[in-house]
Amino acid sequence: MVQKTKVKLMQYGISQEHAEEFINREYSLTKIRNTPIKKLNKIFSEDKVKEWKEKIKRKRIPNKDFHKLLNKSDFECVLCKFGEKLPIIIHHIDPYEVSQNNEFDNLILLCLN
Repeated sequence: MVQKTKVKLMQYGISQEHAEEFINREYSLTKIRNTPIKKLNKIFSEDKVKEWKEKIKRKRIPNKDFHKLLNKSDFECVLCKFGEKLPIIIHHIDPYEVSQNNEFDNLILLCLN
């Protein structure tokens, strides 16, 4: 698990040294994303925190792909076909944390069931 976290951080452009420091302090990618900047600034330099937060920011799904997916799926879950009756979400076929792939072919519309 430690090696996997280190690799993920490095894939986002975090240096090996800093990735190891995060791991030693038990910070996963998710924990770094969710920890307020002020709290991270108490542990790490402000410049580094700003740089890291920018590097690991999750990229938005492009609007054109978002609308294309909704229209292609008729605003329905592609599995159960319950459209307006249930909330729907855009899901990544290959998990985003592994692929960082927001391309249309990696997206699917699902309900919360």
